[in-house]
Amino acid sequence: MERTGIVRDVRYLDHQANTYHPESHRRLEVIHQMLQEPGMKGKFVEIQPRLAAREELELIHMPRYVQFVAATADQEYALLDPDTGKLIPARGEVRPLVQQTFRPLQTASPAFDYWAAIPKDKGTVVGIYNTRNFNIKPVLTLPNITFDSMDIWVDAAEGKVYFVYEGHLLAAPIKVGR
Repeated sequence: MERTGIVRDVRYLDHQANTYHPESHRRLEVIHQMLQEPGMKGKFVEIQPRLAAREELELIHMPRYVQFVAATADQEYALLDPDTGKLIPARGEVRPLVQQTFRPLQTASPAFDYWAAIPKDKGTVVGIYNTRNFNIKPVLTLPNITFDSMDIWVDAAEGKVYFVYEGHLLAAPIKVGR
């Protein structure tokens, strides 16, 4: 009887795709948990990860795409435009994009503006983050409290930001004006 081969490595959990992309480290976490269940024993062969040869990558991806991705090796972050396939070096603040895990950033309107929280200097800056220019317009700075964009929800009409800190749901007043 043939068994399915599984290649897994904890480094795969570091892959951060944007919310439009089906890949998610959460999905991999669930799969890893499933593979540990007693009923899965003996149903797959674990294969040690290795670097893929360029020829192997080109069985799935266009050579031009492989070349584009390879060109980002010396950059901390690069953005791939899903429509054009163009790679753009990320300049500016990218942490709100990387923070997205179990939900997308909350829309702040107009287009491309989202609510974000950025840990900074032993505190957190809450503001409106523009995904086109990667800049944040600060609305509130909370000293001595650190959290990120996945821990906030803004009720602009009520002028409040809600956030989770050390297991507690807290709120702070904000002034929303452009």
